[in-house]
Amino acid sequence: MKPDNVIRLMAGSFVLISVALTFFVSPWGLLLGLFVGTMLIVSATTGFCPPTLLFARFGWIDSNGNVSPFAKQPVETPVPSITPQEAADRTEANQALLIDVREPDEWRNGVAADARLLPLSDFRGGQFLWKPFLAEAGERELCLYCGSGARASIVARQLIAQGHRVSCVGGFSDWCAAQQKVRSALA
Repeated sequence: MKPDNVIRLMAGSFVLISVALTFFVSPWGLLLGLFVGTMLIVSATTGFCPPTLLFARFGWIDSNGNVSPFAKQPVETPVPSITPQEAADRTEANQALLIDVREPDEWRNGVAADARLLPLSDFRGGQFLWKPFLAEAGERELCLYCGSGARASIVARQLIAQGHRVSCVGGFSDWCAAQQKVRSALA
């Protein structure tokens, strides 16, 4: 057993013993102590700690693994958004590159006419398509879209953090609604 787990197991046992003594003072202290002691023992023996999962979901766990609910949360980088018409104009003027970050199975419904198909999965994975593309893109703006705009925003934030000029066009449905050119993904 790891030293950290031994400490948790001892702490959990200590809490449970304290709970037995607390029972004579307040039954609510008993319930709280039972909960804390049980969580410490479960965490030590199984490595699974439900409160930690809850704290992580709220973003209360810092990079060192410490719980800090009142710590300043990182500010998300705002992603500039543009209309499909603006993206088409910039792409046509060779000022920008249009990128579809949807997955290949979504491309069967069509893609924007001038779009490069670079899926989010490749961006998060080995970047076999993204690395060469970014190397050849140079200083041009990258205009991203996906199905609804959410995945494009995820990629855009990371690209902005890497120093690229990026804007988000939204979703493919926005592109179609603006009556911009569409082509088959197979072409």
